[in-house]
Amino acid sequence: MERFKNILLLLNQEAGSGSILQRATTLAKNNRARLTVVDIIEELPSNIRMLVVAESPMKLRELVIQER
Repeated sequence: MERFKNILLLLNQEAGSGSILQRATTLAKNNRARLTVVDIIEELPSNIRMLVVAESPMKLRELVIQER
């Protein structure tokens, strides 16, 4: 059986994403493959931007990045 060389994992913050990351890590180790993990942070909708007064949209984006 041919081994995987490169594995791409698109990760999101849904429940169970930790176990998915663990499975991908194990798969990469077992195949001596490179694992690339991608996490996408979506833009705030424009109607939410108008409601936010405590923090700027850029500050909120930075907070999300730090949390991830």
